[in-house]
Amino acid sequence: MSHMASVWDWTKSVEPLSTTRSNAIATLVFDSAEYLVAAAILSYSLRRAETKADLVLLLGESLYRSTEEGTQKGIELCRRLFDHVVIVEPIEYQVSLKNWPRFAHLYATWLPRCFTKLHILRLRPYAKVLFMDADMLAFHNFDHLFELPTPFGTLITEDKAGIPTGQRITRAVLVQSLLKAYGISGAFFCITPDEDLFKIACLRVKKKSRKTGVYAEQAVSYDLQTDISLYRQLNAGPDEQVISWLYAHHLRYDAEGEFYQFVGQRTLGEDEKDEKEGRYPSKRERTREKPRQTPETQWTSVSRQYNCLPWLMHKFERGDFPLESPNVPYDGEGPERKVYVIHYVSEKPWQNLTKVLSTTSAEERKIWPDVGTWYSVCEEVREKYPNFSDILVTIPDDVARMTQDEADQMYEKDCQARRERAERRREEREETKRTRRGGGNYRRGYKA
Repeated sequence: MSHMASVWDWTKSVEPLSTTRSNAIATLVFDSAEYLVAAAILSYSLRRAETKADLVLLLGESLYRSTEEGTQKGIELCRRLFDHVVIVEPIEYQVSLKNWPRFAHLYATWLPRCFTKLHILRLRPYAKVLFMDADMLAFHNFDHLFELPTPFGTLITEDKAGIPTGQRITRAVLVQSLLKAYGISGAFFCITPDEDLFKIACLRVKKKSRKTGVYAEQAVSYDLQTDISLYRQLNAGPDEQVISWLYAHHLRYDAEGEFYQFVGQRTLGEDEKDEKEGRYPSKRERTREKPRQTPETQWTSVSRQYNCLPWLMHKFERGDFPLESPNVPYDGEGPERKVYVIHYVSEKPWQNLTKVLSTTSAEERKIWPDVGTWYSVCEEVREKYPNFSDILVTIPDDVARMTQDEADQMYEKDCQARRERAERRREEREETKRTRRGGGNYRRGYKA
């Protein structure tokens, strides 16, 4: 009899999983049968790389209870490739899409429920749980990362190489990443399960959503001493904001009062008692004081080798993006450097194929090289599990694979177009500023 994953229904009772392993790799699917196939292919790629970690699928309740045949076949395939399937309720809050207009069409329905991945904080009895997005693909075994202290994750910065593996992430670097890039990637991070931290994370999202109805953090959320304006928006996604925040400070949960506070702060009961006895400043005075904090967060970095953009994989491996002071046991040197995982962060492989199939032009019936890589793994799964061939799509014979040189030329052309658009926007902003300055005196009652 073939392997079938255990199913745990957390919508009824949150229980520890039955396992003898200390580490797990988890992913999440809650809104699409296509992502069930993606999760199965991710799991297959991890097994092919011979990971020793348990593979856990967090599965949305509505998808699990769907009667659609394709969805049920996707779940059955996942049960053959994962060790555990955990049914979870969605954690949903309103978010703003205006910060990510390029990705709004891809993630409009997903972003409000991206907080569902916080359920990994409840995956006991594991010592460490690594979360990976379902639209990722693994090439090599990276179990050595479990030797790192938790939490660890990929910090997405403007530097394509990221920060070397094993380096502690400072508060200042984290804030700049959240402002200009994406902070700790919500696609690849590892934590130690902690029910109190799960409750703190949920409380935080609820608290920050209360005023405007939309969840968002500010720079001061991560650096209590920052002078960056409260009105400056973060670029990072909502899941990345709360995950980055959760380990930017040391926090403690008060179960009796159902609130959280920074470690080192006194409990509300202790404060009230001291106030009555005249031994402690008033609440109003205390709010003026910012708690002391260390320059470093709790986060440890792993480089972009473990969370690489597909179209940059070959460039990273040939050394185009060298790391400063590479940590040899993890990152390798020069030509020995590997890319362990790629992340299809924008257009998904199945979306690219659908778009290509919609055209009749032979010149345009070409898929990207990295899309071809994903479908090659899909074909391996199809051969091993022929009963699921109807949900494991193959590339038609009349669809060609773009060469890497062709893809690189198109990528550079697109980058140049983006740079030109950015320069035009910068010039427009400068012109607007000059116009406003020219009319400033007139508005104050003087001639311009």
